[in-house]
Amino acid sequence: MGNDALPAAEKVLILLETLASESGARGVAELSRKCGLPKSTTHRLLQVLRKYWLADHCDGKYQPASRLLDLAELACVLQPARLRVLVHPWLQELYALTRSVVQLNVLRGDFVVTADSLCGHESVALALRLVERSHAANTVSGRTLLAYSARFPPPSMSNRRGRQRTSKLSLEIEGIRRRGFGVGRETGNESIHTVAAPVLDENLQAVAVISVSSPHGEVVSHVATTVRVAAHAASAHLASTVSDC
Repeated sequence: MGNDALPAAEKVLILLETLASESGARGVAELSRKCGLPKSTTHRLLQVLRKYWLADHCDGKYQPASRLLDLAELACVLQPARLRVLVHPWLQELYALTRSVVQLNVLRGDFVVTADSLCGHESVALALRLVERSHAANTVSGRTLLAYSARFPPPSMSNRRGRQRTSKLSLEIEGIRRRGFGVGRETGNESIHTVAAPVLDENLQAVAVISVSSPHGEVVSHVATTVRVAAHAASAHLASTVSDC
């Protein structure tokens, strides 16, 4: 095998690159051939990648795990400070229109993190509830991010309850993709209504979402199209700014 004499670290990098460049899962024999490594070495390195959640194993084949995609996101996504500067004008416009809590949220691993937030004196308490770090599947913003992320669908669940949750989430994400925005009540904060629309990169992957939240459902329903238009304009501005760099 051509690469067997390389240091162990280089072998791992070659295997990672091969895994990431493949569409779909691949068996040990195929990965071994493409990497130029013995089967035994390929199998051993794959077990190391599984140990650190960088590779998934199913039905005798391997594919990149969500952790590897997390690392790619951290490397590729705009830094939060730069993202805030670029998108903040649309947050200001939405706040002026709605006088509700307006946020810019990003995906970090399996969680949603608030990068920017605007609110009035009367909605500070609501804003503080929304900026808490939350699992993506439990928030309207998080589900909208997942709808436009290469990380969805999630790995299949082995138990019945897990499969039911995944199926429900898949149906909701299909609806988000069809509408172009997410809308609904926040899980665990049922009194909060949110609408969220994605800010997309040139590959139509979400780098963030713009959201408007209010205790009044009619306010959120009324501005859903406006939020989507704002996110679309922010996406176009982001693309032109990146191309100019």
